[in-house]
This record gives sequence, C-alpha cells and structure tokens, in this order.
Amino acid sequence: MTSSNSISTPPIRINTKDFNQVIIETSTPPPDLKIKRATPIRQKVSNLHLNTLSNDSTSRPLSPSKLNVSRSPSRSSSPTNLNVPLIYSRPSSPSREHLKNATMKYVDDLLLIFYEALDNYPINQIIILIKQHLENNDQKEEKIFKWLLNNENDVKYRTLLGFFYEAGIGTEENERKAFNSYIAGAKMGITYSQTLLGNCYILGKGTAIDEVLGFKWYQKASETELCICGLCGLANCFDFGIGTGIDKKKAFDLYKKSIKTGKLLGLSELGYCYQVGCGVEKDLKKALEYYKQSAEQENSDGQYYLGVFYEFGVEIEIDVKQAINLYCQAAENGDDEAKDKLYYLLKG
Repeated sequence: MTSSNSISTPPIRINTKDFNQVIIETSTPPPDLKIKRATPIRQKVSNLHLNTLSNDSTSRPLSPSKLNVSRSPSRSSSPTNLNVPLIYSRPSSPSREHLKNATMKYVDDLLLIFYEALDNYPINQIIILIKQHLENNDQKEEKIFKWLLNNENDVKYRTLLGFFYEAGIGTEENERKAFNSYIAGAKMGITYSQTLLGNCYILGKGTAIDEVLGFKWYQKASETELCICGLCGLANCFDFGIGTGIDKKKAFDLYKKSIKTGKLLGLSELGYCYQVGCGVEKDLKKALEYYKQSAEQENSDGQYYLGVFYEFGVEIEIDVKQAINLYCQAAENGDDEAKDKLYYLLKG
C-alpha cells in the first residue's frame, strides 16, 4: 500500500513549443486584457486595460464558476502510514474491525486536510488535491464516498460528504444532496459547512438563489474569524454588494484580516485590491508582491495572476516564458482561465 504524508500539487508539465514564436506573437498586449477575479465564488473580470487597472471595480461583471478555495495544507494534519493490524490466526487477512478503524482514521485525517484546503485553495484545486490524496493512499473514491454515506448520521462527516456530492467524487454530481449535507452541518455550527452553504445560496446550487441568506451564512461562519474561507466569502459580498451594500473598504479590511493566520486564500484577493485600488490606494508593486507570495506557495490563483504580470510586464520585466510556466502550473491545479491563456499563447 502506498501512503502519503502530505498533499502536493501535480508535477508541472510545460509545453515545449517554440517560445521564441510565442514571444513574437504576444510581444504587444491585446487592446483588452482579460483578468479573472479569484474569490471563494470565483468572480471574473474582463475587458480591463493594463493602463486602467484602477477602474472602479463595481463595473466588474459577476460570473462565478461552477465550484469554488496557498501554501500547501499543514503537513502535520496529513495522514500517517496506515498500517492495518492483522488477525493472528490468519496473518494474511486483515480483520474487518481493523479495516473499519483504518478507514475511519483515514477519513478523519482527510476531513482535516479538506478543512485546511478550504482556507487556502480555490475549489477546483481542492478537487484535484482530494482526488490525488485518495490515489496516493490507495483509497478508491467510491469506497470513501460509500463510507461517508454510511456514516452520514455523524454530523461531522456531512461537510465532506456534501463536497463529494458537489464535486462528483466517487458518485455522480448532485447539488441538491450537497446542499442538504451542508445545511445539516451548518445548523450544528460547523463553520465550513456554513461557508459552503453560503456559496450554494449565492450561486443557486441545489436551491434557489438567495443572496441575503448567503451573506448571513458567511457572517455566521466568520464570527470566530478562524474560518478563512468564510471571511473571504463575506469580503466578497461587501466587494460586490451581494446580499448587502457595497463597501470596498470593509472588503479590503476583511481580506487583510484573512491572511493574519498564515492562510493564503486572501492573498490573491489583496493583490487584486491593490491592483485596481479596491478599498485601498492602487499600488501595483504591492499587488505583485502578494501574487508572488500566493504563487510561491502553489495557489493556482496566485500562479495565474503572477503569470499575467509577467506576460504584460506589469511592475516586472516582460517574460513570456515565465508567464507560460506559471499558466502551466495554474492549469495543472485546475485553473480554467490559465488553460485558456495557454491555448491563446501556444496556438498555431
């Protein structure tokens, strides 16, 4: 059996297409620079000129993607070796009880990793990390899903069960069942369930869209200020006026508060605030620094945004090769916009 002591992102596979040709094709920025918005519910931004990055962000269109969560999750919370004890009378056959206990231990460890990841990564990246962790530990997706389903009466597993439903891990995607799982955990005070439930209400996943309820669940999740994805979700609401009035300064303050614990979900958000002057004076150098911090710790949003800065030479020398390298990393980590960038840069 293979065992993994940490979550790691997939290896980087860089397209070796002729970079000189790429540089020639992309040496002049297009009239409109498409920049995505990285938030727990994946706001997108389009048609922002490089020389007008300070434009009022209230004009940014709201177009969240299907799912949405920097530094890799804490290694100490990752599963240890799962050495299954054997029955003495049959040394070649693990006992059913020991197998059951081993599975429970693995799921408990996976749950902690999942919570940690929600505070650090976008959702698409989390899906990849969870699937990779299952594979690295010789755990079948269907087996773990079935175990979660059989133990759904234990409310602490409802959040992870809901995520398996939402992401289609070990089962078919079912947004309604995901919603029901999240609401069960949310009512019991599980802050990560409350955050994911807020996402469901705002995005209309498994339920009717209700931005006010989504905002209230983000508020509830953020009460202790320990649930970073909840804080970022609440900041996003103030940023775009989702379920509440627009308050750019409040959004910036919440994003800034979110990084004080060392979690990374808010890093690229702060970078964006400094990039466009959202709730704070525009400062592209600070934006670049926050994007670097995020990218260096394998967050796909940070990798994407840093790639944009390299591609167009924003506060840094133009380096299309490095931009492509970063887009490749972000794409490997599930970032769809990075995949679009690679197609554009390497086409032909």
